[in-house]
Amino acid sequence: MSSRLEGVKEVLYVLLGGVLYAGLNLIPVLGPLTVGAMIGAASRGGLRRGFKLGVASGVLGCIFFGIGLLRLDFLGATGLGAAAIILLAWVLLFWNVVGVLSCGLGAAAGVMLKEFSQTYDSFLRRGSKSRGEPVVYRICPVCNEGTADEKGFCVKCGNAAA
Repeated sequence: MSSRLEGVKEVLYVLLGGVLYAGLNLIPVLGPLTVGAMIGAASRGGLRRGFKLGVASGVLGCIFFGIGLLRLDFLGATGLGAAAIILLAWVLLFWNVVGVLSCGLGAAAGVMLKEFSQTYDSFLRRGSKSRGEPVVYRICPVCNEGTADEKGFCVKCGNAAA
């Protein structure tokens, strides 16, 4: 049940990210990076999963953006107007390819920032404990990554701690 709930959350993150991407895509690079960072910080899992969720959000946002452009009815243009529309379409295609990759990189950065903040918070909490108290680690049965027991999930693959 837990993995099903996580899957539903990820789909919702991608949908929300797609909608945000469609609007923030007009801000060069920074808009998609921001959307990706939000998706990465909200997701569970490692860099690879965060990057994939960011790219999926960017692709979905690109589709939403394209549907919005088609609703403007540029396709009825002829002559010089048609050439300008074709040029604009190529520029927007390149813009969105860069935007989708920026969204994926932003998601990976969001995952890294989330992991850093969790590690830093646990470091601060441990600093108040006695110096000789050991830290308990669990080994993930899926990817064999060692993760501090207090996290509750594997930082590499996102598997819930047993």
